[in-house]
Amino acid sequence: MKTSFEGDFNRMSHHEALALIANYGPKWQRSLRQTLALWRGRRKERQQMRRDLKTIGFNDAVLEDCGMTRHEAEKEASKYFWQA
Repeated sequence: MKTSFEGDFNRMSHHEALALIANYGPKWQRSLRQTLALWRGRRKERQQMRRDLKTIGFNDAVLEDCGMTRHEAEKEASKYFWQA
């Protein structure tokens, strides 16, 4: 039985293919869940930052305490959720 996707998938038997999927399935599913959770967290943080920059009007002293300038905070808040 092949243990990676490097081989020709079409030459595998049905049972070999199912075993391969069973071995690799949970790992990619965990990775996908972790990625989605990370993206969800970034989205929430950036929405909150945009809202706070507009409504609360973070002054430069507060932003400096966070280690950011106003320009850096606005740039971070404007990023899409998939951007690090």
